[in-house]
This record gives sequence, structure tokens and C-alpha cells, in this order.
Amino acid sequence: MAIVDIMMHAMNGKDLSKNLAHVDNAINLIFLTPTNEDNNDLNIMTSNHFWIIRKPITVKNLFEEVTSILALEQNIPLL
Repeated sequence: MAIVDIMMHAMNGKDLSKNLAHVDNAINLIFLTPTNEDNNDLNIMTSNHFWIIRKPITVKNLFEEVTSILALEQNIPLL
């Protein structure tokens, strides 16, 4: 699993996901995105089984979000 910012200097998150798919299709991606990111792009990305977490976010909330995503990906019930 990789947690990356959707807006990077060299490429955007969509391009990164395409490049990673050529390397290893099993890599799960979680994108961090600002709250003002275009919802149409996000809806397309989440429909392709990428996860989106909106920034700003505290470390505690980021941990909780990632834990929930991992549980969903592995079909593990949260306690």
C-alpha cells in the first residue's frame, strides 16, 4: 500500500497510478487530496478502487482512516 499526495511536482496521482499498474497491479493506493480537489476526478478515481483521504487531517485521524481501509480491503471487521 502506498499513501501519496494526488498533486505532486513531477506527475499527478492519476499518472502515478497508471505507472504503478504496469509495475505491480496489486499495489493499493491511498491518495491524499486537498478539500478543494475536483469531485469529478475523485469520483472516477474511487470507482477504479483507489482510496481518497481529504487533507488537512491529523495523524490520529489518518491512522484511523488507513486502518479502516486496510480492514475493508482484507474483509476484517473493526472492533
